Amino acid sequence: RILEAYCSHLVEIEDRSFSVSCSIGIATLGRLAKNSTQVIAGARKAQAEASATGNVAVTFRPQLIAVNSSEDDRPWIDRLKLALKHQDFYAVQQSIIDLDGEGAHLVENFVYMRDDAGDQAPYQYLAIAERNDLAGLIDRLIIPGLLKSFVETSDRQIVSLSVNSILDYSFTGWLSEQMTECCVEPGKLVLQVNVAAALANLKPVQRLMHDLERIGCKLSISAFDAERRSRQVLEHLNASYIKIQPALSDKLSGNTERQEV
Repeated sequence: RILEAYCSHLVEIEDRSFSVSCSIGIATLGRLAKNSTQVIAGARKAQAEASATGNVAVTFRPQLIAVNSSEDDRPWIDRLKLALKHQDFYAVQQSIIDLDGEGAHLVENFVYMRDDAGDQAPYQYLAIAERNDLAGLIDRLIIPGLLKSFVETSDRQIVSLSVNSILDYSFTGWLSEQMTECCVEPGKLVLQVNVAAALANLKPVQRLMHDLERIGCKLSISAFDAERRSRQVLEHLNASYIKIQPALSDKLSGNTERQEV
């Protein structure tokens, strides 16, 4: 409401009129807040980011960076390192059907981990791998093999990217080299970023987006929900695709609120 009020306000000085802009930085007082200095510093950082764009409100969110591993993670870390050593990761492909029957055929790639306890889906191991700075190694292990499989197909391929790779400034240079070696057309590849990772790491994702545009690849945002802050991501990222959460499309015909979203 403050933003709307400022944007519609005119300042008149004699015979001249001036429009007003407003940039707002917000930090939440939650259970993770340690002291007032920390909260104010977060708000100021968000305000600096807001003023770089202008006429927006930005909420400060700490980056999803690798943290010291907890004791609970230790068994998983050993399993992940063993799987990396033996290259026990593989991709499962899922076609995305275009209900209009037009446009490019899309295929999404999900990376599973072979394990003595049964093959593990990404939701079971990825967060732990990211916390312990192992997810970027998994990306670099699996992507070259995926690229080789893309050569013989005309499908546009969606590959999810970990937070570790988003924060890795050398990733897109490495990716470009891999695509050249595998003779893959850049337009076939769509890198997918989780909306929570995009919210927490907006500047790195913007850098990634610009790097992808430069080499000819597309950007997708996954786990898109009904939250207003998720929709605000689209004001800062030029995403070619968004993948909405299944709950949003459940019983869609009878739910006007979901239809609005």
